[in-house]
Amino acid sequence: MVSEERLDHIIRSISEERDLHRFLLELIPDRNVTLSRSAGKRGNIATIKAKKDLERWHGGMKTANQNYLLSLALERATCKQLARTFFQVPEDLLKAISPQDVELFVYNLTGRHCTRLAKAECIADKNGIKAVIDDNNEDLFDTRRMISARLAGDECSNYEKRCRLDDAIIEIGRHDMTDFFKTTSYRVETGNEVVGPHPDAKAFNSSSVFDDDLAVLLKHLPSDALHLFFEKLGITVDEESDDLEKRLRDWRDKQMSDTKACVLQDLVSIYQDVLNDIIKVTDGELKNLVENIPSELVQDLTSRLGIDTTNERNKSLLQYLKGWRDNHEIGTCREALRKALHESGLSGCIVGRLPPHHVYQAEMVRLAYNILYKDVEPLATLLGMDTSRRKEVQKADKGTVGLLIDLLNQYKDDEVYRRHDFCVALGNLGYRDAAQLTFFVFPNLL
Repeated sequence: MVSEERLDHIIRSISEERDLHRFLLELIPDRNVTLSRSAGKRGNIATIKAKKDLERWHGGMKTANQNYLLSLALERATCKQLARTFFQVPEDLLKAISPQDVELFVYNLTGRHCTRLAKAECIADKNGIKAVIDDNNEDLFDTRRMISARLAGDECSNYEKRCRLDDAIIEIGRHDMTDFFKTTSYRVETGNEVVGPHPDAKAFNSSSVFDDDLAVLLKHLPSDALHLFFEKLGITVDEESDDLEKRLRDWRDKQMSDTKACVLQDLVSIYQDVLNDIIKVTDGELKNLVENIPSELVQDLTSRLGIDTTNERNKSLLQYLKGWRDNHEIGTCREALRKALHESGLSGCIVGRLPPHHVYQAEMVRLAYNILYKDVEPLATLLGMDTSRRKEVQKADKGTVGLLIDLLNQYKDDEVYRRHDFCVALGNLGYRDAAQLTFFVFPNLL
């Protein structure tokens, strides 16, 4: 007997209503259905009617070889490819994606950032991490509902839904979730069309370097530090002609191939060595300042900063400012420069920092959403999912918000550098976007 899931798979694999009608007439010659002249893509009504007719046929053909009859009808209806493959798909891949499947999928999708934060706080309890994910779904962003709603709205077979999610996971670079619904390995084994999985997918875990991690690091890498960073990785690049993200992915993939590991923490350590500090006044900011400062205010600014320009007159203003910055304490450098600019009538030339001693609860909620959404957004964007599932946080000590508060509390005894140290910790976990969001008044201006 053919399962109901396989019958559904056949119907939903025939996209044209006219082809579906021909197939059912071959199978059920006395089927009484009038096909409209404008028949095109199979619609919901045609699908429901076809399912009922096929189920009646299925129930009345208990002794016949149903696979043979279905194959013959599909062949005669010119659905030849489907006729040769529909019976090959394993039954477990034809089943509907259950709520338990969705829950486990969400656990893996959003569990990456939860595990990274938990490890930073020396938490290894898997049940505790699962509780964090459940709290996020209840109180921050309902990823489960987002995915379930998309699955319910897809007019395709259960097998096709599984294929779409498996393909999307590979396409967004979440290699740790490769073959989650088991269709990738099946299609590779049978020679069917499939998005190529990463050759070392099984070696990826929450500590690994993912495609989106590389994109964030590259996004915040100043142009003057680019060559040094790539040089430390042993990569020669042409900034104008090379696809820098691809070069980084190729480097990562070679590390995975050689050692079966490429740890994000190690890469971030190299990155931080190049940038020195997450809140450092960058060369780009100083260059922008030099380009916009009126010449008549140069002497006033250098005087306020205590820069002696009389000894080395061949130096440019940019060189003087870089020297002053490099010799100044990093934690107070930005505010000292902003104060001097303000007194010289040049307020707003350098982005300011938020209060150093306290991070407000509302900031933590925004930050938690930002970090969680980093896990969710690539898949949601690729598959056109509804991302309006954000919730009003009721329990600020739960979920990712709670993990962030615990991380912040590690620095509660140092009021002067509390926000700074918290942001550095976020940067060390690869969340440089989140770190800048938490440290600067207007991070988008950097």
